[in-house]
Amino acid sequence: MREDIHRGIPSTRSLRPEEGWRALRNMLVPPGSPLMGLLSLHRTFASDEFELSAPRLRMRVAAGPASVKRVLHEQADGYRSRLEGDPVTALFGQGLLVIDGPRHGAVKDVIVRSSTRGVLESRLRDTLPALDEALQRALGQGTISLPDMPRRMTWRALESVYFHHRLTPEEERAHLSDLTHLVHYIGPGWWLLLGKTPRLPKAYHRMRLRLSAMYERALIRPDNAPIHALARACGDEETSFAVDQLMTLLVAGHDTATSLLSSLLILLAQRPGLQDALWGEIQGATGRERPEIRVLDRLPLLDAVVKETLRLYPPIHSGLRSEVESGDRVMVSYFLLHRHQEIWPDADSFVPERWLTGLAPGAYTYLPFGAGPRYCPGATFARLEVKWILARLLQHVSLQPMSRPPRIAMRAALEHRPTVIAVRRR
Repeated sequence: MREDIHRGIPSTRSLRPEEGWRALRNMLVPPGSPLMGLLSLHRTFASDEFELSAPRLRMRVAAGPASVKRVLHEQADGYRSRLEGDPVTALFGQGLLVIDGPRHGAVKDVIVRSSTRGVLESRLRDTLPALDEALQRALGQGTISLPDMPRRMTWRALESVYFHHRLTPEEERAHLSDLTHLVHYIGPGWWLLLGKTPRLPKAYHRMRLRLSAMYERALIRPDNAPIHALARACGDEETSFAVDQLMTLLVAGHDTATSLLSSLLILLAQRPGLQDALWGEIQGATGRERPEIRVLDRLPLLDAVVKETLRLYPPIHSGLRSEVESGDRVMVSYFLLHRHQEIWPDADSFVPERWLTGLAPGAYTYLPFGAGPRYCPGATFARLEVKWILARLLQHVSLQPMSRPPRIAMRAALEHRPTVIAVRRR
C-alpha cells in the first residue's frame, strides 16, 4: 500500500458513493462495527494514512508501520497524548494515561519495579479459590456471559496483584456497576464531535472514595504490592496524585484484560479442534492440578493463541493524539495495523499456527501494548493473568460453538457486545 506522509492523503470526502455505502454497511450490518468500517476505508484507499472528514470531525488515521512509527516515536514530541474534551483526563486526573514527560517516566518506573514476576505470580495464585468458584457457577448455569464473567475475574485478579486486596462478594455486588460505568465513560462518544468533556458519573466519586481508603491503609501497612510502592513514593502529601494512579490501574488495567479474555473465549468456542489441542497441551503440563504460571508461560500453543488473539482483536484498538502546532487530531489504529494485508497473510482470520513457525513481526507491525514511552506497564501482568485464567477454565469446561460471532464495539478497549457462550464440563 502507498503511504503519503504529506497533506495530500486520501479523504472520505473523495469517496465514490458505492465505496461509502460499503464502509457504512460494514459499520452497521452484524457483526459489523465502526472498526470494520475503518478497515473497509483503509482497503478502499489502499493508503496507510487517510483522513476521516465529517461535519465537526476531521481526523487523520495512521494505519501502517511508517505512519505509526512517525507518530509514536520519530515525532512523538510533536503530539499531545490527550485531546480537548477527552474524558480520560477527567477520570484519571494526573494518572499515567494523562501525564507526559519526566513525571510520567518516574511513576511508570515505580509501577514496573514493584510488579516483578514473583509478585505477580504469588498474588495471582491467591485468586484461585474465587476463580474456581466462578467456574463452578458457570457450569451450574451452563453458560459464560461476556463481558460480565471475564470482567469479574480480571477485576479480582488486578486488585489482588496491584492493591493486595481480596475483593469480597459484597464489594463486587456494590461496585461492579460503578466499574462498568467508568469503562463506558472513557470510550469514544459525542465528546469527539462536541469537544466538550462529559460530566463525571456518580460512580467516579464512589470509586475514588474506595480507592482513597485503600491507599490510606497502604500508607500504614507496608508490603510489596504496587500500591505500597506508590505509598512509599508519594506519601500522604500526594494522596490525590497516588489515587489518580490507582484509578488508572483499576479501570484501564482490568478492562484491557477483560477484552482479551473475552476475545479468547469467543475465538476458541468457534474452533473446537484448536480448543481441544490447547486443553491437551495444558493437561500434559499440569494435569488437573493448579496450573503453575511459569509452566503455562512456556507452553507454545497457549502463547500462540494469546498472540494471535492480540493481533486480531487488540484490546486497545486505537490511540488518539493531537498535533501540538496545528491541533489536528490523529488516530493511531492498531486494529488496522494488525489486519494489514501486506504484512499479515490471511489477515482477517484467526491463525495461531502462524506463531509456531518462529514468526518475528517487523518493527511497528505488531503493537498490542503500544510502543515508545507510553508502552503499557501492565503488559507482562496481562499476558500472565489471561493465560492463568484461560488454562484453569479449560481444565474444567469445554466451550461450545456459537451460532454467530458477536459484534465488536469501540469502547475504551475493544469490547464484544453482550453475548453468552454455552459450556459443559470436561
